[in-house]
Amino acid sequence: MLGLVVLSRLVAPATPIDEIVVDPARQVGEVPPFIYGQFLEHIYNSVVDGLWGQLVRGPSFEEAPSTVPEGWTLVNGSWNIEGDEIFVTRPQSDAHILCGDPGWGDYTFAVQAMKKGGPEGFLILFRATDENNFC
Repeated sequence: MLGLVVLSRLVAPATPIDEIVVDPARQVGEVPPFIYGQFLEHIYNSVVDGLWGQLVRGPSFEEAPSTVPEGWTLVNGSWNIEGDEIFVTRPQSDAHILCGDPGWGDYTFAVQAMKKGGPEGFLILFRATDENNFC
């Protein structure tokens, strides 16, 4: 009986191999003009929830501060706030902002930043205790 099982597996037809053929000379469809230039990534629930997900889970509905937020320290340079942006208007060596509490444990920090020019570098530091001591 065992010999018949082995023999039947040896003579059974092979599983067919799937094949995809691409013929670049043949046009089979057309891309609708409404999707040109569109870009979509499956991030922040945008595919699943669409605009609703962006509005509910996305940016805050709070107004941007018109002054330096409480607990923030601006060090060196001249700073300006316009809308939700804070920037250096007159750069000075080692211009930076301290915010938060060094005693914080786990937390989330999010920032959008861009260096537009100047000789200084660009750093984002975490858990700084003061302007001279940071990790």
